[in-house]
Amino acid sequence: MKKAYPIGINGETAVLMYADDLVIICDNEEDLQCMIDRCSDIMISIEMEANVAKCAIMDMKSKNRPNTTTKLYWRGNNVEQEIDIKSEYKYLGVYFDDKMNWEKHIEGIKRKAYIAFAKLRPYLCNRHIPVNMIVMAFNSLITPLFCYSSECWSNENRAETIKLGGIYNNLMKQCVRCVRSCKADTIHALTYLHSID
Repeated sequence: MKKAYPIGINGETAVLMYADDLVIICDNEEDLQCMIDRCSDIMISIEMEANVAKCAIMDMKSKNRPNTTTKLYWRGNNVEQEIDIKSEYKYLGVYFDDKMNWEKHIEGIKRKAYIAFAKLRPYLCNRHIPVNMIVMAFNSLITPLFCYSSECWSNENRAETIKLGGIYNNLMKQCVRCVRSCKADTIHALTYLHSID
């Protein structure tokens, strides 16, 4: 029989869980400490331990109040441990910062895409491989690097999204052997790939 654990404060869910990762979202330090304590109690009851060294508190900046200086603690694992306050954090492969600035994450996308393309270039730019197979490989191996978590940051960073779209289109042009002057819409029509911007 499954056991339900009430987590939220006042009946509201304030916890995001994915596999062994957990995010707690609260409006103030007191509620956050309460939520941390509840999670700690649950983990003790199911005989699990948290790796507090990998945990962090991130105070999302607000113009109306100063950053938190309150110390928050994990009280499980038979010891009380302070949780670090950080200005940026990587969660599920996405870099967040306390200003909701996505520059570091977007730079990471560019870096990963260029590295992957360089490794795959002998195959993706091989004139002996049919274009439809190259497009399929590009769409399977390169496109996900540009699109992963884009629903989080693409609307907030329109200019960066357009730049990423340009990089994506240039890589795609190299694969399908089009001249640089070829318009992106033409490439997308020929390859059946959608624009990422």
